[in-house]
Amino acid sequence: MEQRTAKTERFSRALPAAWGLLGVLVAAALLLHELPVYPSVLAVIALAATALCLLSARASMVLFVGCQAVDAYGFLMHEPFSVSVARIVVAAVVAGAVLRWLLAKPRPRLALRRSVTAWDLGTLIFLAGAAISVPFSYSLPLSLVGIAHVSLLIGAYIVVSRTALLDQGRNDIYSAVIVVGTLSALIALGQAYLPGFPVEVLRPTAGEADIVVRASAFFDNPNTMALLLVLTMLCAAERAWRATRPASRLANAAVVALSLGAIAMSLSRAALIGVVVGVIILGALLIRAPRSRAIAAIALGAALAAVLAIPGVGSRAASIIDFRSDASAMDRVYLAGTSLEMFADRPLTGVGIQAFRAAYPDYEDPRVTIDPVTDGHQMPASVPAEIGVLGLVAEVLLAGALVHLLVKSLRAGHDPLSPAGIAAMTAIAAMALFNTFIFFETFWIAAGLVGADYIMAHRRATDRRLGDTQRSEASAS
Repeated sequence: MEQRTAKTERFSRALPAAWGLLGVLVAAALLLHELPVYPSVLAVIALAATALCLLSARASMVLFVGCQAVDAYGFLMHEPFSVSVARIVVAAVVAGAVLRWLLAKPRPRLALRRSVTAWDLGTLIFLAGAAISVPFSYSLPLSLVGIAHVSLLIGAYIVVSRTALLDQGRNDIYSAVIVVGTLSALIALGQAYLPGFPVEVLRPTAGEADIVVRASAFFDNPNTMALLLVLTMLCAAERAWRATRPASRLANAAVVALSLGAIAMSLSRAALIGVVVGVIILGALLIRAPRSRAIAAIALGAALAAVLAIPGVGSRAASIIDFRSDASAMDRVYLAGTSLEMFADRPLTGVGIQAFRAAYPDYEDPRVTIDPVTDGHQMPASVPAEIGVLGLVAEVLLAGALVHLLVKSLRAGHDPLSPAGIAAMTAIAAMALFNTFIFFETFWIAAGLVGADYIMAHRRATDRRLGDTQRSEASAS
């Protein structure tokens, strides 16, 4: 099915058009965001993006990955509910995939037994739990919007995981991640170091006198930007390692450095942990020689030392260990306890997908300093709190599946399609102890890359078993 999709991409001009449209979107966000005409410009861009997603699978991947980069600067409206270019594109990606499947002649078979993996199953269980939680939600409007959004994101995850089976598809995804990640990093560094930079920091840092801002590029939350940059850094590092031309290796190494610098200026402690975890896993997957691993470990240590030497970053990172003295870190601990209380009260259905904020007043912890509390600020306990026991089952299954794939890849039982995707998902698993990422595209892009690896591993195992059976039958006859 994947090869047929690659061969029958009819609209060859859609891909360069998608890249051009992405450039227009970023330029508009930079130059026009303060003008009254800006929402109208975004509406036109969203319409064009929708058309491209319906026409071309490759264009849809570029736009799905890329449009998230304008985040808070990409909203067309906030009332009666929030609509952004990125959310419209998510819906268009899913609609385009369904439309192309319906119009294909002959129509490709779904082959569910061969394609649905344990990773997919965990994701679908999560979706089932989210759907079941809606009728019992603390806030039906919030949960209806939440289930619609997460359903589309999971639909996009399915498209990404099938697209990434092809070298061409993975290349499109990696390229889009690296391009928008690099742009975000450059903007974040501009916010941190250039007075009067045209993109406003939406969440200035409070309570730390030696820090001026937490750079966030176009994102509302610096942790969300840092999430994208962790994936960017790992994709660029994989490309740098695999590059055969010095110019390509140098360019990707520069992206790694830019991403790391912007992560430092975001002051995201979760992202610093994600960097360490992700780089260790990526190095273990790519580098097999002990001497090369030792050199890579020394390079990682030097890079982290340079980052921690940046004013404000070291003291921020120190609170990861001495977390009891940091109010923000302790908020995560208190909200984890609140999440467990919610789950204990409603173990079957939870308080409703995206309804944590509505339920929180009944469980308010006076020690929490975050105001307002919109989510559980960590995923292990807040997912079951919102969607009940199926959320817990999904988390356990997905964690076990990720560990299984990681061990299999490290033992050379599976040659991974996307080492950066596996490393990023492992990093995100660590970062999820401090933040909630369910509604962010980067989370599902990384999940989709892992999903592609799971499908390939499943197919290889199935083919081996089939081959063993055929050989046994042949020898018996």
